[in-house]
Amino acid sequence: MAESEQFRSFEVHGAEPDFIIDVNAGRAQDYEHEEDYKHVARDGNTIKLLYKPSIAKKAYPLCILNDANAPALITEKGAFVLHSSFVLTDGKAIVFSAPSGTGKSTQAEFWKQERSAEIINGDRTIVSLCDTVFYANGCFLSGSSGYCKNVTAPIKAVVLLGQAKVNQARRVSGVEPFVRILSEVMIDRTSEDRMKNTVELVSKLISSVPIIEFNCELDPNTVEYLERYL
Repeated sequence: MAESEQFRSFEVHGAEPDFIIDVNAGRAQDYEHEEDYKHVARDGNTIKLLYKPSIAKKAYPLCILNDANAPALITEKGAFVLHSSFVLTDGKAIVFSAPSGTGKSTQAEFWKQERSAEIINGDRTIVSLCDTVFYANGCFLSGSSGYCKNVTAPIKAVVLLGQAKVNQARRVSGVEPFVRILSEVMIDRTSEDRMKNTVELVSKLISSVPIIEFNCELDPNTVEYLERYL
């Protein structure tokens, strides 16, 4: 899927934006060092990006979102970005979280293959809390997975993946899943308040949603095995 197509699915018409990212070309003389390519300023909910003229025409949506520190903006709205794949099945979200290379995208593909689940994102999930329900939200960042859809669903479970020669799953709670999930969260470390809010939200997630540790084979049979614990 082309990047422009990915971002088009996140367009919302007739609604007031939470944030505005204003992108323009700056003056060449304002960039003293060769490695300087942008200036960032903020005025209320408007983030102003001034790119070096030679860079301005090359700036693509993903680059702009990263330069505007989009994960920090999401944190301000009481949500966080989790390094994970997100599949939709029976109207609910199963979120697979793990370090890169563990098999998040592979598990998502198995669920698509074996249960006709819809893959919403193969690499990032925006996790939010509304009233007492945690939701998985499609994210505009998708890594190399190619899956990037604007869909929201209540979270059925968060699955913490590991690799093993034999499938093993168990429900977990407390410090162990807290540390593992927090390590996969895109945290804005420029603000103590936002860091604190994210930590508190992760803690609430663990106490509200089933967390499953799943060390598994890279085989489609993992779908049926995991279903016993959902």
